[in-house]
Order: sequence, then C-alpha cells, then structure tokens
Amino acid sequence: MRALIRNVVLPVHRWTALSVGLVALWMALTGLGLLFRAQLDPALDRGLETVAACSSPRPLDELVARARLAHPDGVLRLVGIEGSPTRSTWVRFANGDTVYADPCSGRVLGDLNKYRGLFGTLEYLHRLEFLAGASHAAAGTVALAFALIIVIGGLAIWWPVSLKGLRWSITFAMRPAGRARLMRIHRATGFWICLIALASALTGPIDSFHWYPRVIEAVTDSAPGHPRPAAVAVSRAPRLTLQALWQHAQQVTPDPQEALLLMPKSAASPVELDIIERSAPNHQAVSFLYLDPHSGRVLGFAPYAASSLANKIMTWGIAIHAGQAGVPAQMALLAGVLGILVLGYTGFSSYIRRRRGARRQRTRAAPLNVHT
Repeated sequence: MRALIRNVVLPVHRWTALSVGLVALWMALTGLGLLFRAQLDPALDRGLETVAACSSPRPLDELVARARLAHPDGVLRLVGIEGSPTRSTWVRFANGDTVYADPCSGRVLGDLNKYRGLFGTLEYLHRLEFLAGASHAAAGTVALAFALIIVIGGLAIWWPVSLKGLRWSITFAMRPAGRARLMRIHRATGFWICLIALASALTGPIDSFHWYPRVIEAVTDSAPGHPRPAAVAVSRAPRLTLQALWQHAQQVTPDPQEALLLMPKSAASPVELDIIERSAPNHQAVSFLYLDPHSGRVLGFAPYAASSLANKIMTWGIAIHAGQAGVPAQMALLAGVLGILVLGYTGFSSYIRRRRGARRQRTRAAPLNVHT
C-alpha cells in the first residue's frame, strides 16, 4: 500500500497541486475577500442600500418605471424587495445592471452591476465568470479536484503508520530548517484544516453541476426539489401590476426578510417569487411561490421548512460556502482559507527547493561522468 501511495498517489497529488492547485489558490484568495461580505457590504454601499424609513412606500411599478429610464434598452430580470423599512428596493436587468431606488420617494439612488464594486469584482473572479459559458463547470471541476486529489490524496500520503508518527505529524516545529521544516508545516497544516477545506470544496459544486444535487438526493433518499407548476393558460385579461402581485404574495408570506420577484420568461409562465421568510435559518433558505399573472391565484408554494432533507443539506452547504451561516462558520472558513494559503506556500516552496537540490546534484556529478 505504501508503495502504491508513493508511486501513484504522490505524483498525482503533486502535479495536480502544481496545476489545479494554482486555480484553487486563486479561488481561496478571492473567497477570503468575500467571507465577511454580509457584514461589510451594507457599509460599503450605504448610499445605495440605506434609506430613511417611511410608512407608505411607492408602488413597485413606479420604482421599476424609474429604473427603466436609466436603462431603457435593458431586459428586466427581477425586483428585489427588502423586509426592512430602511433598505432600498432594487431592480436588476439581464446584463446584471442593478438600479437602487428609495421606496419612499421613488428617487433613483444609483446603479451598480452585480459584478462591479469591491465584492462584485471579487465574486466575478471567484466564480471564474471571465470564462463565460464554462465558468460553472470550471469552478466545480477545480473544487472537486482539490477535494478528491489534493485534500484526500494528501491525507493518504500523510497518514502515519504509528501513534508516535501521528503525534509528530500533527505538531508544528521550526526545526530542522529548510525543506524538512516546510514539509512538516505542510503536513501539520493539512491535518488541522482538512475537514474545513473538504467542507468548502465539496459545497462549492452544488451550483456548478446539474448532477451534483441529484447525487445528494440519491444519497439522502430524498425527493427532488419542489416541482415547478405547469404553464398558465394564455388569457386576454390584463396582467396584474407588480404591486398587485406583491400584495397577493404578502397574503401567503406576510413579513419576509427579502423577496425576489422574477419576471416571467413568456406569456404562459407563472410569476415566481423567491422568498426568504423571517423564520429562515440562513440567507439561502428560500421558499418558492408561484402566482397566476392574471388573477394572482397561488399556483404553488414550496416553503423551505417543508422541503426535503437533500434541499436542507444543499441550502446549508451553499450558506456555509458563501459565509452566510453565522460568525462561527465564517471564522472556521477564515482559518481554513488561511491554512490553504499556507499549504500552497509550503508545498510550492518545497517543490522548488527539491528541484534546485536535484539540479545541484546533477551539476556536481557532471564532471565525474566526463572524467570516467
């Protein structure tokens, strides 16, 4: 077994770390910048997100009309409604441009693309969005390769053969110096952060591959996600206003933390609202509501609390990965990301020193070979 690890697992681990590992370090660095976004974003974008409270906000249709004046050629994608009286309402277009409006006065506060600004740019880089259509697959593949080959493969290489070796492998030491010290720090760091690194890497691909949620559903023996209702009958009756649809939604979920009202993609599509209820345990615990655009009749409602075990696992996984599961989870991720950076530095430095040492040995041996 040790021969298999030395001859197969070790080379695969090393070369994966020298290739995929570079991208994983990129994602770790950008993820580090996003870790405390929930706490810092409102302060950084205070001028866009914070407004004076009022008791009678303007209708959603008026706010959307004002947003359209700023983007007359934009394709409307959704309206974001916050559950706090001091938060702005935002209107997003298909290209990611987002217009923020004061729900009390209707005044446009400004606009910002979802991938602009400090945290928007970090998210763009972290998700590898510059790869266009291949971004999700690339990010998911990197995360899985990091988890399966670098982390689990590294643990297989590290695994000590005795209790004494275990104690030696999990302690940090500054001696001996040189490459031996780097490798000891590398091994000990890998042990202490392996579970955090695995949790982060294995939750990242949930949004990357269609098959990944299906695997989680199969493992947990859970039913698939909520069924989307069938298309609505095309009617000559006028469509309800956005404000009327929102009032119908409030009859189902009276006081949500946040709601996204998505624009129907066709005349036969129901209106979808993604709602975070007050009782939601995290910002990814979404309840889905579907309304008839002509009558406001409820076509389907899938509250998060009644969702399957698989959905709850995926919800918590995404929340933990995104730093939205509370301060303790954020601090654990912070330790994990810093540990990944240490692993990257010690691993690459050790490899470079190993190559330099081998080159010096060949240089010293060269005159002997010529003489003989």
